[in-house]
Amino acid sequence: MLCQICNKRTATVQIINIINGVKTVLNVCEHCAAEAALGSVSSIDLNSLINQLFNIEGNNNIQNHPSSKACPECSTTLEEFMQNGKLGCDKCYDTFADVLEPIIKRLHGTTQHVGKISASGGRKLQIKKEISEIQKKLDDAVSKEEYELAAQYRDLIKLLKQPSDISPEETQ
Repeated sequence: MLCQICNKRTATVQIINIINGVKTVLNVCEHCAAEAALGSVSSIDLNSLINQLFNIEGNNNIQNHPSSKACPECSTTLEEFMQNGKLGCDKCYDTFADVLEPIIKRLHGTTQHVGKISASGGRKLQIKKEISEIQKKLDDAVSKEEYELAAQYRDLIKLLKQPSDISPEETQ
């Protein structure tokens, strides 16, 4: 794809603007992106980006965390992560959770992945999630001996399970 500004070079940078809910996408080359004061994509230093993320949090966990501590699974240390910006395995997230969670929360708004739901299967998944949440409320109401409220939750779960396009196995 050619740059949408100069129409000469290959577009390697995608600029996405969302203004008042309207999304516009502009594909430009590195040269035009630099001229637009966006900077060069190739000049991004991963190490400084990670350091900035740690500093943005204002969190002293990085200084308090022993840099010699290593992941029991892959032996990656926090110092190695700081140098190359990559974790070695899924256990690294648990090992360095106290340092990573504030950063992940800052970037994504939450530390729990919820994913995306396709339009075709979205309704079924939404109903399963609602049933799961109501079941938790039902269990809580029963443990607190609020039986009238528990009965309302039970009836609501029955109502949600009622549609014929959702089999009982899918709601379990």
